[in-house]
Amino acid sequence: IYLMKLKALKALFIAIYDTFTKGYTYHSSSLTYSFTMVLGSLFMFFSFLLSFLPFFDVNKVINYLVNFFPGQAEKVIDEILKIYQHRTSSSIISLLIAYFFSVGFVKTLHQAFLYVLQEVKTEKEWAFWIKMPFFVIVFTILMSLTPFLGLVLKLFMGNYTSYVLNFLTIWLIAFLTYFLFLPKKYKIESIILGSLFFTFGMLLLNRLFSLILIKFITLNPLYGFLGSLLLFFVWVNLSFTLLLSGARFI
Repeated sequence: IYLMKLKALKALFIAIYDTFTKGYTYHSSSLTYSFTMVLGSLFMFFSFLLSFLPFFDVNKVINYLVNFFPGQAEKVIDEILKIYQHRTSSSIISLLIAYFFSVGFVKTLHQAFLYVLQEVKTEKEWAFWIKMPFFVIVFTILMSLTPFLGLVLKLFMGNYTSYVLNFLTIWLIAFLTYFLFLPKKYKIESIILGSLFFTFGMLLLNRLFSLILIKFITLNPLYGFLGSLLLFFVWVNLSFTLLLSGARFI
């Protein structure tokens, strides 16, 4: 038991040390860019998808945007109507774009894990295009909802239950990511420990960023809006840094 604890502490020290000395931020920045592209294309796809729902009213959308852009009202209406008329083809195109960027994200993640783990094994090309992008789409949605999940669970289920469910959600994302995307198979015990490393780091990161965001909002609502956009990208970047650190811990 003593040797196991000593080995775990050594792995923890190496993971933290390499995070600050081995250039993980370069790969996390590349992952942030790829993640943003997937997220943006998925946002476009779901926006078009919502237009097919029975409760969607394009006139309300037009009125809202006209009030928001009063000087460009006519141009805004023309652009919305053009998009609305081609919503079927636009939905398909946006889904294909999301799929394309998902493949790019998978390749970037694979290269980042190869660098962190100092492996030379490469995945077959068909896996990037067929097997993995479907998981990436789910991964992107879950990663985007993670900061808000804890708040929603806290409101409806109380502090203790929300913390437990939030912990399990983050841990499951990390576990599936390591299990499916690491360049070689590792022991389940090692993946569990690496996922726990990532989960505890994410909980601390989310707590810190929630305090900073609340500070921005209390200072000025405009600062809160602009600051939240900046904080989101910083949060994504640091999240991927923690993900790579967790892989190094494994």
